[in-house]
Amino acid sequence: MLRTELSERDGQPVYAVTVMNPPGNYNAAFMVRTVLIDGTTGGIVGEVPQVPRTAAPDLAAGGATSGFDGGGLEIRRRSHR
Repeated sequence: MLRTELSERDGQPVYAVTVMNPPGNYNAAFMVRTVLIDGTTGGIVGEVPQVPRTAAPDLAAGGATSGFDGGGLEIRRRSHR
């Protein structure tokens, strides 16, 4: 577990938990992802989609960042659907 942050989804408390896969000889070793955990039941309710940095045209062109700072505001924005 790398980071945990309390957030909200559909008016319910959720924890955005950033985790890293264990090392190993497979493609997803060390992959980092953020899962959403229900604050009441502890069950997994979703996952924050990961967008590769190379997919952002303004980053590839050397421009300013696309508003993603990796912080809590972006996690909350992406968790509300």
